[in-house]
Order: sequence, then structure tokens, then C-alpha cells
Amino acid sequence: MRAHRFLVQLRQMITFTLDTNCIIDLAENRSAAKAVRALSISSVEGHAQVAVVSVSASERQPGDSYLESYEDFKARLATVRLEHLEILPTISCWDIGFWGVGLFGGTTEMVARERLVHETLFPTIPFSWQDFAALTGISPQTIRLPEARRWRNAFCDRQMFWAHDHNRRDIFVTSDDNFRKRLSQSPAFSNARIATPDEAVQFLV
Repeated sequence: MRAHRFLVQLRQMITFTLDTNCIIDLAENRSAAKAVRALSISSVEGHAQVAVVSVSASERQPGDSYLESYEDFKARLATVRLEHLEILPTISCWDIGFWGVGLFGGTTEMVARERLVHETLFPTIPFSWQDFAALTGISPQTIRLPEARRWRNAFCDRQMFWAHDHNRRDIFVTSDDNFRKRLSQSPAFSNARIATPDEAVQFLV
């Protein structure tokens, strides 16, 4: 009977997904850092289940650089004391993700949902890297060119929310208002719950 109650409690535990901005909030001690820390602590104490997303490892870093290894990302999580959080995998893209991390390929349904997320969040940016490169007249051979940042940033954002959506989690935590503005306008994401860190802590019991 006790085990049954424990399983029911687990199923009812609220889940949060932190975007990359939340990690930066802690690293730079921004105004939202206190709220992000409260979410992290709630996960340790078993009041909520909080996760980050693997694609955060592929985001542009301070100083206009990119991490060289996934271990560097895990070290960064440890630096801001988020190393205990679950890391949600995303659909990997060549020259963006890290080998052995994430989902390579993905099913037709997964990619179709990813495309829908992208077209909702970024209606003016082509879905594929090759199409973006052709449209902007840059070489598709490497995605680390400065001119590729716009597409790469969109890719990371769409994968961030895709992982949240794919895992059917409750609240996506971000200070980027584009998620709320765009997703709220789409019937396909009418149930999406987007919150800033300060708003998200209000859901903690």
C-alpha cells in the first residue's frame, strides 16, 4: 500500500524543463538566479522533477566560442550546482551535437514534430541548415561560421522545446518571451505552459 502511494506521488510530481537562459542566470548571478536555484533545490528535495536539455551544450558561450566536449558541459552544470538534474536528449545534428549524446536520426513522427516546433517559433528561418545556407549564400560545409549563428540559435531553441514537448513535461522555464508569444498562437501547442523562473516557482507546493 505504501509503495502504491509512492508511485501515485511520483506520477503527480510536477516537472520543469530549464532552458539555457536558466543556466546563464546562475552563472552570471542574474535577477532570476534565486528562482532557478529554488527549482533546482525542489528537485533535490523531491518536491518536483527538474531537467535541463542536452542541446544546451551546443549553445554559443561567453566570449563567442563553443564547448569542445560534452564533458565541458557537465563541468559547467557542476559549476552552477545543477549536475544532479536529469539531462533530456535531443535530436542530434551533425557538427552541432556531441557523438554518443542525443538521438541520431529520429523517427518520422519526431522529425515532423520538430519541424512544427521550428516553423511555429521561427516562421522566417528555413528548417534545414542546407536551405538556410543556400538562402543566405554561405557555405554549408561548417556551421561554426558567424553567419550561421541565426540558424544555429533557432536550432537550439527548437530542440530545447522539442525535448520538453516530446517528454510530455509540465512547465517550460525560460525568460525568452518568443516561446510564449509564438506557441500560444498555435493550436498545436495550446496546452504548452511557458513560465519565467519567477513564475515557475509559484507552482511549487
